[in-house]
Amino acid sequence: MKLDAIRVLGVATAFLFASAACNADESGRSDGDDGGGPGGAGTPSTPGTAGTPGTAGTPGTDGTPGAVVAYGLSADPSLDLVAVATGSAAGPVTVLNGNDGAPLHVLKPTTQKTTSPIVRQARGLVAVADLDVVWVFRSDGTLLRGIPQSASINGMALSADGTVVMITRDGDGAPRRFQVTTGAELPRFAPNPDAQYGASIEISPDGAHVVATGGGRVSLWRVADGALLMQLPGPAYDVALSATGELAVVGDIAVSFYSLTGASQGWFPAVGYARLAYSSDGSKVAISTSLAGSYQGEPTVVRIVDRPTGAELATLYDGNQGRPTSGESGASVTGMAFLEHDTAVAVGWSNRRVTLFGASDGVAIWSRVLGE
Repeated sequence: MKLDAIRVLGVATAFLFASAACNADESGRSDGDDGGGPGGAGTPSTPGTAGTPGTAGTPGTDGTPGAVVAYGLSADPSLDLVAVATGSAAGPVTVLNGNDGAPLHVLKPTTQKTTSPIVRQARGLVAVADLDVVWVFRSDGTLLRGIPQSASINGMALSADGTVVMITRDGDGAPRRFQVTTGAELPRFAPNPDAQYGASIEISPDGAHVVATGGGRVSLWRVADGALLMQLPGPAYDVALSATGELAVVGDIAVSFYSLTGASQGWFPAVGYARLAYSSDGSKVAISTSLAGSYQGEPTVVRIVDRPTGAELATLYDGNQGRPTSGESGASVTGMAFLEHDTAVAVGWSNRRVTLFGASDGVAIWSRVLGE
């Protein structure tokens, strides 16, 4: 079946599952004023209603990844490198050449406590959150240090200049930040009222703001003084900040866009387990979405959306993913990142595949299954 035909079926069936799906048609844009859009921002003292929601050891030896499952993806645009977090016994993170997808290094912390580590990259550094330790590597596989934590890490972000790593943990109430070069903790932010956990966290490209989910809502801090600037009501599962000062929030059936003062700037339908990534200049955002909802067994595509107009510029679809058979779910997107001066988008899939697409035409440049 052609992709356009699949899309039509997806739109028809999505309305039957209004709690988990929405219209994902070709127009792909709805403004907050059209009804059903996100509400306005709360204040730190009156947040909106919540939705449901060290010392480094000796680095291991580089090796060839074995049978693995892709859990997450990050990229270093300065070097055109892609790092994929995996469940491999050979090492939890594989670094790929962004130009052709060739495996370059396997990053192996001294301890491996989880099969689904979080990975972030910037300026030749790779940070790997392994349960309760943040391991910092050079992109060539050299282990620099470990930054131990007293509780499990839920979310992690690495500043664009590679100098600061931030994490969210259960019970903290606010993100914690650490200096990469020394591992020392930096002054803490103002607490997030009633937040007992945090999942997604991002640092703005200029390093001036930090946004995180927690307690069923989104919180925004100013880095300079740690002040909690605003909170937005949930549900919120993933967040991102653009170079133009736009905040994107993944909810149940859409990605909502806001200014840093909380003003609504539209929304875009995103069905299923959506992921998102901004281009380096903030002019585009990649959004993954299932064609007919997370319960329909439909393929997942990535849509490139212009900001702020909301126009869909391209649809990325890897035919190798195929259409799931009856009773099976499709391969979901585990992470995305723009590469090659924003002309390409790397996509990690839950079935071990990593694909690099052209950002303007949606054509797959290379596609590789880890372990093959």
